[in-house]
Parts: sequence; structure tokens; C-alpha cells
Amino acid sequence: MRHYRVSFKPEFNPDEITPQDAFEVGYTLAEKFTHVKHQFVIAVHKDKQYLREFLQIIPYNALC
Repeated sequence: MRHYRVSFKPEFNPDEITPQDAFEVGYTLAEKFTHVKHQFVIAVHKDKQYLREFLQIIPYNALC
């Protein structure tokens, strides 16, 4: 079993984007990347002066 984790630090300026908006960016990316066939986890947190986002994709559908 393999897990793929895509992690990127887009350095969103908190004055220009909300954590919810950053989450929506990650969710849209995950949907397009997985074609909604795999489960994924998205986490957004503030790290120093910017928002950081993590995306983890599970390469199989655990619900089937």
C-alpha cells in the first residue's frame, strides 16, 4: 500500500485570503488531481506570516 502526499507552501498572505478560501483551492486541486476517485485529506494552518496547506491523497478508495 502506498500513500502519496502532496505538500506545498503557497505562502498565501492572510490579509488577501481566508483559511476557508485556501481550503477551497486545495479541494479544487484534489478533485482535479484525483478525478474524485480517491479519498484525500486537506489541512490548512497558519505558519508564521502565511497560510500553509497540505494535501494527502489515498491511492485507493477505502470505502469500497
